Amino acid sequence: MRYCIVIILVISLYSCKSITGQRNLENKYSQSLSFFADTLVSHFPKSLECATFSTDVLGKADKIKYYFRTFTIECYQKYSDQEYDRIQILVDSLSKKTYVANDSMLLLLFTYQDKLEVDDYLFTDQASPEKKRMVMTNFEQDSCLPIPFFRDKSSDTMYTGSTYSGLKEGFILHVFDAQPGIFLPKELLYDSSECLPEKWRHGFSRGVALNEKEKEVIFWIVVW
Repeated sequence: MRYCIVIILVISLYSCKSITGQRNLENKYSQSLSFFADTLVSHFPKSLECATFSTDVLGKADKIKYYFRTFTIECYQKYSDQEYDRIQILVDSLSKKTYVANDSMLLLLFTYQDKLEVDDYLFTDQASPEKKRMVMTNFEQDSCLPIPFFRDKSSDTMYTGSTYSGLKEGFILHVFDAQPGIFLPKELLYDSSECLPEKWRHGFSRGVALNEKEKEVIFWIVVW
Protein backbone atom coordinates (compact mmCIF):
# COMPACT_ATOMS: atom_id res chain seq x y z
CA MET A 1 0.00 0.00 0.00
CA ARG A 2 2.79 2.39 0.98
CA TYR A 3 4.63 1.51 -2.26
CA CYS A 4 1.52 2.38 -4.30
CA ILE A 5 1.19 5.72 -2.52
CA VAL A 6 4.83 6.56 -3.29
CA ILE A 7 4.32 5.71 -6.97
CA ILE A 8 1.20 7.89 -7.13
CA LEU A 9 3.06 10.79 -5.49
CA VAL A 10 5.96 10.49 -7.94
CA ILE A 11 3.59 10.46 -10.91
CA SER A 12 1.68 13.45 -9.51
CA LEU A 13 4.88 15.44 -8.94
CA TYR A 14 6.13 14.65 -12.45
CA SER A 15 2.78 15.66 -13.93
CA CYS A 16 2.80 18.97 -12.04
CA LYS A 17 6.38 19.62 -13.13
CA SER A 18 5.48 18.89 -16.77
CA ILE A 19 2.45 21.18 -16.62
CA THR A 20 4.51 23.96 -15.03
CA GLY A 21 7.26 23.55 -17.62
CA GLN A 22 4.77 23.71 -20.48
CA ARG A 23 3.14 26.77 -18.97
CA ASN A 24 6.53 28.49 -18.72
CA LEU A 25 7.25 27.66 -22.36
CA GLU A 26 3.86 29.02 -23.41
CA ASN A 27 4.55 32.24 -21.51
CA LYS A 28 7.96 32.62 -23.13
CA TYR A 29 6.41 31.95 -26.54
CA SER A 30 3.71 34.60 -25.99
CA GLN A 31 6.29 37.12 -24.75
CA SER A 32 8.45 36.47 -27.80
CA LEU A 33 5.56 36.99 -30.22
CA SER A 34 4.55 40.21 -28.45
CA PHE A 35 8.01 41.64 -29.20
CA PHE A 36 6.82 42.20 -32.79
CA ALA A 37 3.79 43.91 -34.28
CA ASP A 38 0.80 41.58 -34.57
CA THR A 39 0.87 41.81 -38.37
CA LEU A 40 4.38 40.31 -38.45
CA VAL A 41 3.51 37.20 -36.42
CA SER A 42 -0.11 36.59 -37.43
CA HIS A 43 0.92 33.40 -39.28
CA PHE A 44 2.33 31.75 -36.11
CA PRO A 45 0.33 29.20 -34.09
CA LYS A 46 -1.57 30.88 -31.25
CA SER A 47 -0.15 28.37 -28.74
CA LEU A 48 2.72 25.87 -28.76
CA GLU A 49 0.87 22.66 -27.88
CA CYS A 50 3.32 20.04 -29.29
CA ALA A 51 5.51 22.52 -31.16
CA THR A 52 9.04 23.63 -30.27
CA PHE A 53 10.41 27.12 -30.81
CA SER A 54 13.60 29.13 -30.62
CA THR A 55 13.90 32.85 -30.04
CA ASP A 56 16.55 35.48 -29.43
CA VAL A 57 14.25 38.46 -28.85
CA LEU A 58 14.08 38.17 -25.05
CA GLY A 59 16.73 39.55 -22.73
CA LYS A 60 19.13 42.43 -23.09
CA ALA A 61 20.49 43.21 -26.56
CA ASP A 62 23.98 44.67 -26.08
CA LYS A 63 25.34 46.78 -28.92
CA ILE A 64 28.76 45.60 -30.13
CA LYS A 65 30.75 47.62 -32.63
CA TYR A 66 31.14 45.99 -36.07
CA TYR A 67 28.60 43.30 -35.12
CA PHE A 68 25.39 42.53 -37.01
CA ARG A 69 22.52 40.46 -35.63
CA THR A 70 18.84 39.86 -36.27
CA PHE A 71 15.81 39.35 -34.03
CA THR A 72 14.24 36.00 -34.88
CA ILE A 73 11.57 33.50 -33.84
CA GLU A 74 11.32 30.02 -35.35
CA CYS A 75 8.51 27.59 -34.45
CA TYR A 76 8.72 23.94 -35.57
CA GLN A 77 6.13 21.17 -35.56
CA LYS A 78 5.34 17.85 -37.24
CA TYR A 79 1.73 17.36 -38.29
CA SER A 80 -0.58 14.54 -39.29
CA ASP A 81 -1.21 14.06 -43.01
CA GLN A 82 -4.60 15.74 -42.78
CA GLU A 83 -3.32 18.72 -40.77
CA TYR A 84 -0.33 19.14 -43.06
CA ASP A 85 -2.51 19.14 -46.20
CA ARG A 86 -4.67 21.86 -44.68
CA ILE A 87 -1.60 23.96 -43.85
CA GLN A 88 -0.17 23.37 -47.34
CA ILE A 89 -3.30 24.81 -48.98
CA LEU A 90 -3.21 27.88 -46.74
CA VAL A 91 0.52 28.43 -47.27
CA ASP A 92 0.18 28.19 -51.05
CA SER A 93 -2.50 30.89 -50.96
CA LEU A 94 -0.32 33.27 -48.92
CA SER A 95 3.09 32.62 -50.48
CA LYS A 96 4.66 35.55 -52.31
CA LYS A 97 7.88 33.74 -53.28
CA THR A 98 9.24 30.21 -52.87
CA TYR A 99 12.81 28.97 -52.53
CA VAL A 100 14.30 25.48 -52.30
CA ALA A 101 16.35 24.81 -49.16
CA ASN A 102 19.43 23.67 -51.11
CA ASP A 103 19.41 26.59 -53.57
CA SER A 104 22.91 28.08 -53.52
CA MET A 105 21.80 31.56 -54.58
CA LEU A 106 19.79 32.83 -51.60
CA LEU A 107 19.84 36.12 -49.72
CA LEU A 108 20.45 34.94 -46.16
CA LEU A 109 20.22 36.72 -42.82
CA PHE A 110 22.82 35.71 -40.23
CA THR A 111 24.98 37.13 -37.46
CA TYR A 112 28.19 38.63 -38.83
CA GLN A 113 31.34 40.16 -37.43
CA ASP A 114 34.51 40.53 -39.46
CA LYS A 115 36.11 43.17 -37.22
CA LEU A 116 36.69 43.14 -33.48
CA GLU A 117 37.92 46.08 -31.41
CA VAL A 118 39.73 45.31 -28.15
CA ASP A 119 41.44 48.03 -26.09
CA ASP A 120 41.41 50.41 -29.07
CA TYR A 121 43.08 47.80 -31.28
CA LEU A 122 41.16 46.63 -34.33
CA PHE A 123 41.34 42.96 -35.29
CA THR A 124 40.21 42.24 -38.85
CA ASP A 125 39.42 39.11 -40.85
CA GLN A 126 37.40 37.61 -37.98
CA ALA A 127 34.51 36.06 -39.93
CA SER A 128 34.57 32.39 -40.94
CA PRO A 129 35.30 31.49 -44.60
CA GLU A 130 31.75 30.11 -44.88
CA LYS A 131 30.16 33.37 -43.83
CA LYS A 132 32.47 35.40 -46.06
CA ARG A 133 31.29 33.34 -49.03
CA MET A 134 27.70 33.85 -47.93
CA VAL A 135 28.26 37.62 -47.80
CA MET A 136 29.60 37.61 -51.37
CA THR A 137 26.48 35.75 -52.49
CA ASN A 138 24.24 38.17 -50.59
CA PHE A 139 25.58 41.16 -52.48
CA GLU A 140 24.75 39.42 -55.76
CA GLN A 141 21.16 38.59 -54.71
CA ASP A 142 19.57 41.94 -53.86
CA SER A 143 16.60 41.07 -56.09
CA CYS A 144 15.79 38.06 -53.87
CA LEU A 145 13.63 38.21 -50.76
CA PRO A 146 15.71 37.63 -47.60
CA ILE A 147 15.25 34.50 -45.48
CA PRO A 148 16.88 33.38 -42.22
CA PHE A 149 19.98 31.21 -42.19
CA PHE A 150 18.47 28.46 -40.05
CA ARG A 151 21.79 27.01 -38.86
CA ASP A 152 23.12 30.37 -37.66
CA LYS A 153 22.14 30.37 -33.99
CA SER A 154 21.40 26.68 -33.42
CA SER A 155 23.20 23.96 -35.37
CA ASP A 156 21.50 21.00 -33.69
CA THR A 157 17.73 21.02 -34.07
CA MET A 158 15.23 18.64 -35.64
CA TYR A 159 15.16 20.71 -38.82
CA THR A 160 18.66 22.09 -39.38
CA GLY A 161 20.90 20.49 -41.98
CA SER A 162 23.68 21.00 -44.47
CA THR A 163 21.80 22.83 -47.24
CA TYR A 164 22.76 26.42 -48.06
CA SER A 165 19.74 27.73 -46.14
CA GLY A 166 20.75 25.71 -43.07
CA LEU A 167 17.75 23.39 -43.33
CA LYS A 168 17.51 19.68 -44.02
CA GLU A 169 16.95 18.50 -47.58
CA GLY A 170 13.33 18.54 -48.64
CA PHE A 171 12.22 21.89 -47.28
CA ILE A 172 10.53 24.49 -49.48
CA LEU A 173 10.58 28.03 -48.11
CA HIS A 174 7.49 30.16 -48.67
CA VAL A 175 8.02 33.89 -48.07
CA PHE A 176 4.72 35.51 -47.09
CA ASP A 177 6.17 39.00 -46.96
CA ALA A 178 9.54 40.75 -46.86
CA GLN A 179 10.06 44.49 -46.89
CA PRO A 180 13.02 46.83 -46.48
CA GLY A 181 12.68 49.56 -43.88
CA ILE A 182 12.81 50.27 -40.16
CA PHE A 183 10.68 47.92 -38.05
CA LEU A 184 12.62 48.07 -34.78
CA PRO A 185 13.41 50.82 -32.27
CA LYS A 186 16.55 52.75 -33.23
CA GLU A 187 18.52 51.33 -30.30
CA LEU A 188 17.98 47.79 -31.64
CA LEU A 189 19.27 48.48 -35.15
CA TYR A 190 22.63 46.91 -36.01
CA ASP A 191 24.92 47.89 -38.88
CA SER A 192 24.44 45.44 -41.75
CA SER A 193 26.55 47.25 -44.35
CA GLU A 194 29.20 44.51 -44.41
CA CYS A 195 26.84 41.60 -45.03
CA LEU A 196 23.68 42.85 -46.80
CA PRO A 197 23.07 44.83 -50.00
CA GLU A 198 22.04 48.48 -49.67
CA LYS A 199 18.39 47.75 -50.46
CA TRP A 200 18.10 45.37 -47.51
CA ARG A 201 20.12 47.18 -44.81
CA HIS A 202 17.10 46.90 -42.51
CA GLY A 203 13.74 45.18 -42.86
CA PHE A 204 11.76 42.05 -42.07
CA SER A 205 11.00 38.64 -43.54
CA ARG A 206 8.23 36.27 -42.50
CA GLY A 207 7.03 32.97 -43.85
CA VAL A 208 6.76 29.21 -43.53
CA ALA A 209 9.05 26.35 -44.57
CA LEU A 210 7.39 23.04 -45.49
CA ASN A 211 8.80 19.53 -45.76
CA GLU A 212 6.12 17.44 -47.47
CA LYS A 213 7.85 14.08 -47.01
CA GLU A 214 8.30 14.50 -43.25
CA LYS A 215 5.15 16.63 -42.72
CA GLU A 216 7.29 19.25 -40.98
CA VAL A 217 6.44 22.95 -40.74
CA ILE A 218 8.62 25.87 -39.62
CA PHE A 219 7.09 29.29 -39.01
CA TRP A 220 9.58 32.18 -39.02
CA ILE A 221 9.84 35.91 -38.45
CA VAL A 222 13.14 37.78 -38.67
CA VAL A 223 13.60 41.53 -38.26
CA TRP A 224 16.86 43.45 -38.50
